[in-house]
Amino acid sequence: MKVLFTSSVSACLELDQSGAYYAKKPYEVYLNGERQRDLRDTNVFSLFGLSPSTEYTVTAAGEEITFCTKAEAACLDAVKNGAAADGTREDTAILQSLIDACPVG
Repeated sequence: MKVLFTSSVSACLELDQSGAYYAKKPYEVYLNGERQRDLRDTNVFSLFGLSPSTEYTVTAAGEEITFCTKAEAACLDAVKNGAAADGTREDTAILQSLIDACPVG
């Protein structure tokens, strides 16, 4: 298994399987020993709701890997700062102001 991407709160992983998209058989994913969601059948899967700067061990389809999520310098909630987030109103200015307010890194 390999880590394709990590952020401060999520990760995307890929099994070392021969199939291009689907795993050889459905499998369960364990995060630090806790079962995550229902059976999966794709070689690539994502985990969400992780904590920043935290080490995790993932076990799936007989494979295991340990990785660490990235540090988080800031977390800004667009909706709490005035964005509608409804798909109809223009939120670009609010989102850009939040990006501009973020610390370097």
